[in-house]
Amino acid sequence: MGRRKATQKKIKKKRPEVAKKFKCLFCNHENAVECELNHKEKIGSLKCRICGEGWQTRINYLSEPIDVFSEWLDATEAEADVEAEERPAHRQRTGAGPTDDLDDYDGGEAADLL
Repeated sequence: MGRRKATQKKIKKKRPEVAKKFKCLFCNHENAVECELNHKEKIGSLKCRICGEGWQTRINYLSEPIDVFSEWLDATEAEADVEAEERPAHRQRTGAGPTDDLDDYDGGEAADLL
């Protein structure tokens, strides 16, 4: 009679963890933004513990905290682009500046003393 073959233990691969804390876009503190996912109400929210900045978005059953953070990042960049387009462009100076008008200077008090 033969001996039974020994069964090998299955090695479980460790699943990489997805970050739940992120760097704040406004105050630049590391691990200050925490993400909470409420799958029951389908809302993902971010809040900075330092500056209090927050954001919410709709999520689905596949959403992870990094998805909510990346949507916040995209929305912040889009808002900044819109504000940049609305601001008037800076006028560049050409010609006379405040230092070029010295020939019109009457001397002030120093001229009165001479």
